[in-house]
Amino acid sequence: EPQSIHTTPASGEVEFTRERSEAVWVDAVHEGFVVPRRVWMSPSMATETVTIRMERGVRVQGTVLRDGDPVADVPVLATEGGRTEEDGSSYIVRDFRRTFGPVRTDRNGRFILTNLPPKEVCSIIMRVPGCRYVTHGFLPRRAAALDSGIVIRLEPGARLAGRVLNPNGLPVSGARVRLDGKTDLTAET
Repeated sequence: EPQSIHTTPASGEVEFTRERSEAVWVDAVHEGFVVPRRVWMSPSMATETVTIRMERGVRVQGTVLRDGDPVADVPVLATEGGRTEEDGSSYIVRDFRRTFGPVRTDRNGRFILTNLPPKEVCSIIMRVPGCRYVTHGFLPRRAAALDSGIVIRLEPGARLAGRVLNPNGLPVSGARVRLDGKTDLTAET
Protein backbone atom coordinates (compact mmCIF):
# COMPACT_ATOMS: atom_id res chain seq x y z
CA GLU A 1 0.00 0.00 0.00
CA PRO A 2 1.37 3.41 -0.88
CA GLN A 3 1.84 5.67 2.10
CA SER A 4 1.11 8.83 0.16
CA ILE A 5 0.28 9.86 -3.41
CA HIS A 6 0.72 13.34 -4.88
CA THR A 7 0.01 14.66 -8.38
CA THR A 8 2.84 16.67 -9.88
CA PRO A 9 2.24 20.28 -10.96
CA ALA A 10 3.58 21.79 -14.22
CA SER A 11 7.10 21.83 -12.76
CA GLY A 12 7.00 18.05 -12.28
CA GLU A 13 8.27 18.48 -8.74
CA VAL A 14 6.81 16.81 -5.71
CA GLU A 15 7.92 16.65 -2.11
CA PHE A 16 7.00 14.14 0.56
CA THR A 17 7.63 14.71 4.22
CA ARG A 18 8.04 11.52 6.20
CA GLU A 19 7.44 11.41 9.92
CA ARG A 20 9.61 8.34 10.31
CA SER A 21 12.88 7.45 8.70
CA GLU A 22 12.06 4.17 7.02
CA ALA A 23 12.77 2.61 3.64
CA VAL A 24 10.26 3.31 0.86
CA TRP A 25 9.71 2.66 -2.83
CA VAL A 26 9.17 5.64 -5.13
CA ASP A 27 7.52 5.42 -8.54
CA ALA A 28 5.40 7.52 -10.90
CA VAL A 29 2.51 6.76 -13.26
CA HIS A 30 1.13 8.87 -16.10
CA GLU A 31 -0.99 7.91 -19.12
CA GLY A 32 1.11 7.67 -22.28
CA PHE A 33 4.34 6.95 -20.42
CA VAL A 34 6.03 3.71 -19.49
CA VAL A 35 5.83 3.03 -15.77
CA PRO A 36 9.47 3.43 -14.72
CA ARG A 37 11.25 1.00 -12.48
CA ARG A 38 10.69 1.76 -8.83
CA VAL A 39 13.39 3.57 -6.89
CA TRP A 40 14.33 2.20 -3.47
CA MET A 41 15.09 4.81 -0.83
CA SER A 42 16.74 3.59 2.34
CA PRO A 43 16.49 5.54 5.61
CA SER A 44 19.99 6.95 5.02
CA MET A 45 18.69 8.61 1.81
CA ALA A 46 16.01 10.57 3.67
CA THR A 47 17.20 13.99 2.46
CA GLU A 48 18.22 13.09 -1.09
CA THR A 49 16.39 14.24 -4.22
CA VAL A 50 15.16 11.52 -6.54
CA THR A 51 14.69 12.09 -10.25
CA ILE A 52 12.41 9.72 -12.12
CA ARG A 53 12.75 9.89 -15.89
CA MET A 54 9.71 8.71 -17.80
CA GLU A 55 9.81 7.70 -21.44
CA ARG A 56 6.92 7.70 -23.89
CA GLY A 57 5.23 4.32 -24.11
CA VAL A 58 4.52 2.36 -27.27
CA ARG A 59 1.09 1.12 -28.37
CA VAL A 60 1.06 -2.42 -29.76
CA GLN A 61 -1.95 -4.10 -31.30
CA GLY A 62 -2.55 -7.69 -32.17
CA THR A 63 -4.99 -10.49 -32.90
CA VAL A 64 -5.55 -13.86 -31.27
CA LEU A 65 -6.61 -16.69 -33.60
CA ARG A 66 -7.56 -20.35 -33.10
CA ASP A 67 -7.82 -22.44 -36.27
CA GLY A 68 -7.77 -19.18 -38.25
CA ASP A 69 -10.78 -17.73 -36.43
CA PRO A 70 -10.64 -14.78 -34.01
CA VAL A 71 -10.94 -15.62 -30.32
CA ALA A 72 -12.98 -13.18 -28.22
CA ASP A 73 -12.71 -12.34 -24.53
CA VAL A 74 -9.24 -13.82 -23.98
CA PRO A 75 -6.95 -12.12 -21.42
CA VAL A 76 -3.65 -10.86 -22.87
CA LEU A 77 -0.84 -9.91 -20.50
CA ALA A 78 2.52 -8.47 -21.51
CA THR A 79 5.54 -8.50 -19.27
CA GLU A 80 8.95 -6.95 -19.62
CA GLY A 81 11.49 -9.67 -20.28
CA GLY A 82 11.55 -12.87 -22.24
CA ARG A 83 13.17 -13.99 -25.47
CA THR A 84 12.63 -12.98 -29.08
CA GLU A 85 14.37 -13.38 -32.43
CA GLU A 86 13.96 -10.56 -34.91
CA ASP A 87 15.97 -9.82 -38.05
CA GLY A 88 18.16 -12.85 -37.33
CA SER A 89 19.26 -11.40 -34.00
CA SER A 90 18.39 -12.91 -30.66
CA TYR A 91 17.39 -10.65 -27.79
CA ILE A 92 17.21 -12.30 -24.40
CA VAL A 93 16.20 -10.94 -21.03
CA ARG A 94 15.91 -13.77 -18.56
CA ASP A 95 13.94 -12.21 -15.74
CA PHE A 96 10.39 -10.93 -15.98
CA ARG A 97 9.77 -7.51 -14.43
CA ARG A 98 7.02 -4.98 -15.04
CA THR A 99 3.67 -6.16 -16.39
CA PHE A 100 1.32 -4.42 -18.83
CA GLY A 101 -2.37 -5.33 -18.87
CA PRO A 102 -4.09 -7.63 -18.79
CA VAL A 103 -6.45 -6.56 -21.55
CA ARG A 104 -9.12 -8.72 -23.17
CA THR A 105 -9.58 -9.42 -26.86
CA ASP A 106 -12.67 -7.95 -28.53
CA ARG A 107 -15.15 -9.97 -30.62
CA ASN A 108 -12.70 -9.82 -33.56
CA GLY A 109 -9.88 -11.26 -31.44
CA ARG A 110 -8.12 -7.85 -31.38
CA PHE A 111 -6.22 -6.43 -28.43
CA ILE A 112 -4.29 -3.24 -27.71
CA LEU A 113 -1.49 -2.96 -25.16
CA THR A 114 -0.38 0.56 -24.23
CA ASN A 115 2.56 2.21 -22.50
CA LEU A 116 5.04 -0.55 -23.36
CA PRO A 117 8.76 0.25 -23.07
CA PRO A 118 9.95 0.79 -26.67
CA LYS A 119 13.48 -0.58 -26.28
CA GLU A 120 12.92 -3.52 -23.92
CA VAL A 121 12.12 -7.10 -24.87
CA CYS A 122 8.57 -7.93 -23.81
CA SER A 123 6.55 -11.15 -23.81
CA ILE A 124 2.87 -11.79 -24.26
CA ILE A 125 1.71 -14.45 -21.85
CA MET A 126 -1.60 -16.24 -22.31
CA ARG A 127 -3.42 -19.17 -20.77
CA VAL A 128 -6.44 -20.29 -22.76
CA PRO A 129 -8.34 -23.45 -21.74
CA GLY A 130 -7.74 -26.28 -24.21
CA CYS A 131 -4.73 -24.56 -25.79
CA ARG A 132 -1.00 -24.59 -25.24
CA TYR A 133 0.45 -22.01 -22.89
CA VAL A 134 1.61 -19.01 -24.95
CA THR A 135 4.72 -16.90 -24.46
CA HIS A 136 5.47 -14.66 -27.42
CA GLY A 137 8.55 -12.45 -27.24
CA PHE A 138 8.73 -9.17 -29.14
CA LEU A 139 10.34 -5.73 -29.26
CA PRO A 140 7.53 -3.16 -28.80
CA ARG A 141 9.02 -0.49 -31.10
CA ARG A 142 9.19 -3.03 -33.96
CA ALA A 143 5.79 -4.57 -33.20
CA ALA A 144 4.21 -1.09 -33.16
CA ALA A 145 5.42 -0.56 -36.74
CA LEU A 146 3.62 -3.67 -38.05
CA ASP A 147 0.40 -2.85 -39.93
CA SER A 148 -1.26 -6.09 -38.83
CA GLY A 149 0.26 -6.01 -35.36
CA ILE A 150 1.21 -9.17 -33.52
CA VAL A 151 -0.66 -12.33 -34.50
CA ILE A 152 -0.96 -15.00 -31.82
CA ARG A 153 -2.03 -18.39 -33.19
CA LEU A 154 -3.34 -20.64 -30.46
CA GLU A 155 -2.48 -24.29 -30.75
CA PRO A 156 -4.41 -27.16 -29.20
CA GLY A 157 -3.02 -28.32 -25.90
CA ALA A 158 -1.49 -31.75 -25.57
CA ARG A 159 -4.07 -34.34 -24.59
CA LEU A 160 -3.18 -36.82 -21.91
CA ALA A 161 -5.73 -39.49 -21.09
CA GLY A 162 -5.62 -42.58 -18.94
CA ARG A 163 -7.33 -44.57 -16.22
CA VAL A 164 -6.89 -44.94 -12.49
CA LEU A 165 -7.28 -48.56 -11.37
CA ASN A 166 -7.16 -50.33 -8.03
CA PRO A 167 -4.95 -53.44 -7.46
CA ASN A 168 -7.77 -55.64 -8.83
CA GLY A 169 -7.86 -53.67 -12.10
CA LEU A 170 -11.17 -51.96 -11.32
CA PRO A 171 -11.70 -48.21 -11.92
CA VAL A 172 -11.21 -45.86 -8.97
CA SER A 173 -13.88 -43.16 -8.89
CA GLY A 174 -13.12 -39.75 -7.36
CA ALA A 175 -9.33 -40.00 -7.56
CA ARG A 176 -7.63 -36.64 -7.91
CA VAL A 177 -5.14 -36.74 -10.79
CA ARG A 178 -2.41 -34.11 -10.86
CA LEU A 179 0.01 -33.20 -13.63
CA ASP A 180 3.33 -32.09 -12.18
CA GLY A 181 5.48 -29.61 -14.06
CA LYS A 182 4.64 -26.45 -15.96
CA THR A 183 0.88 -26.79 -15.61
CA ASP A 184 -1.83 -26.10 -13.10
CA LEU A 185 -4.38 -28.51 -14.53
CA THR A 186 -6.11 -31.17 -12.51
CA ALA A 187 -8.81 -33.64 -13.49
CA GLU A 188 -11.51 -35.44 -11.58
CA THR A 189 -12.37 -38.99 -12.61
